[in-house]
Amino acid sequence: MLDAAEVEALLLELMDRPGDTAGGRLRTMLAERLAEADPARALVLGIEKEGVSGFPAYAMREYAMRAMSVSSPAEALASVRALTNPRFRSELMGVVLQTVGRENPELLEGWIRDGDLLGGAEGENAWAIKAAIDRFAELDPQVAVELVAGLSAGRIKLESTGGVAGRWAASDPEAAVTWAKGLKQANLRKRALSEIVSVLSKSDRQLAIEIATEQRDQQLGDQMAGMITKEWAKTDPEAALEWITSGSVRRHESFREWLAASVEHGYDPDLALAAIGEHVPEANRQRMVSDLANTLTRRDRDQAATWVRNLEDDEVRTRLALDMIQNAAYSSPSWAAQFVLDGREAEGDPGAFAQAIPNLAHYLARYDPAAAVEWASKLGDDEPAAMGRIMGAW
Repeated sequence: MLDAAEVEALLLELMDRPGDTAGGRLRTMLAERLAEADPARALVLGIEKEGVSGFPAYAMREYAMRAMSVSSPAEALASVRALTNPRFRSELMGVVLQTVGRENPELLEGWIRDGDLLGGAEGENAWAIKAAIDRFAELDPQVAVELVAGLSAGRIKLESTGGVAGRWAASDPEAAVTWAKGLKQANLRKRALSEIVSVLSKSDRQLAIEIATEQRDQQLGDQMAGMITKEWAKTDPEAALEWITSGSVRRHESFREWLAASVEHGYDPDLALAAIGEHVPEANRQRMVSDLANTLTRRDRDQAATWVRNLEDDEVRTRLALDMIQNAAYSSPSWAAQFVLDGREAEGDPGAFAQAIPNLAHYLARYDPAAAVEWASKLGDDEPAAMGRIMGAW
């Protein structure tokens, strides 16, 4: 078996073949071997060779810190602290905390409690600490709660509070809710309860509804109602619609969540359109109808096209058709071009889509110039406008 020096020599020799795919895989394997045999040397090489074409510098640093974190966690932590490059320190501290958290969670708990992890929750290592606390929320929520309580106020404490709440809710929702409600700081309490409702909306809808409806903060309650509605509408859109129109939640935002989720998951767009007419104030209907068409387009563009063409309201039909053309012009100009031709024939009004033609002609010409010219020849009086943009695109 090759020793560390021989592995390093072979690895450097392979650098003469940077474009060799097989050689690239071999270099990565050798980087891992070197990290196992001599992690300190591998760390040095991973830093020195950063930016060298073909050298697996990132992989070598990661392998080195993983190996060191298993064999000597204290040495790994000291090595990271000694680095002068803040990017490397932040990157590798995350590897150390992740590895130690998996191999020796009690040790990691002690490190976090000591509050001396390279600047703590307010330093460059903040997000790595949050990830470690999230891990504890799965292993031992009570420990995670204590660790969060020990963090100084700030964004990481807020994010960690939410992370613990969501993970705890997945295993013991009643305990998580009790803890969250007992948090004295309003911003932490709101964040924890929001994360809990987000989890419960998928697993315990009734408890989620109870939490949402008892909120005195109307904005928070509305946000929670939106989370619940979004999940409920995927499986039982009729029941979700009945809930959001019962008067217990604010309709507008929850209705938008219902509309997007229900239509995306197969709800009949005609029924959704009828619900808009019945439950949405007139001032908001136009936007909601556009949202309906956009969601249906993402689900099945051809179905959306057929549905739009069959709408009875002339103004709504034309407006939504124009929206579909404009949205598809860049990503699918050939489809949009055919939609225009089919629509003009079906409408019996060649001018209905006139305003969409120049922009579409530009993108179609960039995609397929010959097809663009052929398409323009079928536009009758709109051919000059289309050809002008086609010629400009060339």
